[in-house]
Amino acid sequence: MTDRLNRAIRFVRNHGVLLPTKIVLQKLLGPLYTGVTLSRIADLVSRNNIPEYLVRLCPVAINQAWAARVTPMDRLACQVLAKPFTALEIGTWFGEGSTQIWGKYLKPGSQLILCDTWSKYFSERDMDVAPAYSLMNNLYHVALNSTLKKVYELERVTGGEIVVIRGRASHVMEHLKPQTFDFIYIDGSHYYEDIRRDIDLAKTLIKDGGCICGDDLEVTLSSPEVEALARENIDKDFIYSTLANGTPVNFHPGVLLAVFEEIGVVNQEHGFWWAWRKGGSWALDPPGGRLQ
Repeated sequence: MTDRLNRAIRFVRNHGVLLPTKIVLQKLLGPLYTGVTLSRIADLVSRNNIPEYLVRLCPVAINQAWAARVTPMDRLACQVLAKPFTALEIGTWFGEGSTQIWGKYLKPGSQLILCDTWSKYFSERDMDVAPAYSLMNNLYHVALNSTLKKVYELERVTGGEIVVIRGRASHVMEHLKPQTFDFIYIDGSHYYEDIRRDIDLAKTLIKDGGCICGDDLEVTLSSPEVEALARENIDKDFIYSTLANGTPVNFHPGVLLAVFEEIGVVNQEHGFWWAWRKGGSWALDPPGGRLQ
């Protein structure tokens, strides 16, 4: 009896619990059983947006391109991505925000590479402070599927190519060809060591005259007090604080320090930042003059 039970357990483990159902269908339908209908149903279910609709009811933003930032992002994209381009986006989330901005400028001969971990990345400390982080940490599977749907649609509409890579940005960028990209957008992990490494590697990948940009730079390194505040909270994603003069400052400390250490002064508008590679240094203006 024990041997037969063990054999049955091994059978189910090796062949799956659905196998008996499959055998029954084959016996009942005979040559009519092709699996076409079932495969069509499976495909239809995979394409529907019910998971995204459910997430929209949660206190989590699946579109991280805040309204005020869309204008400078689109203005920059209009100039930098006017011709066929090669671009890299670090941090895609649901494919709803920045991906859609760059994606609408895709054209035949252009390539957009999307890189994201699509996994849990907020620290336990941050999740204890902000419950929304816990929700975001548990949505990576839905976010990846949402992105894939957006990719197929963008490619169909634009004729450009989109490559999706799942992995840590620093690990992925180490394997990309130097001086390949016209445009790199960085909005992955906001923790200091992560984003500093992302920017450092992006500097090796951008072409001369190319543009590096990113999100979540809410303040400038305007005083020793701001810098001290950032360094005191370097292990946090975001902080709410007040300066000695009573001025409130809410910002991502890791992003602030990494951008100014790796690049220096950058253009900044509503948290969106950008700069151009110019030889061995960085410029606020593009090769062809200021943005209109």
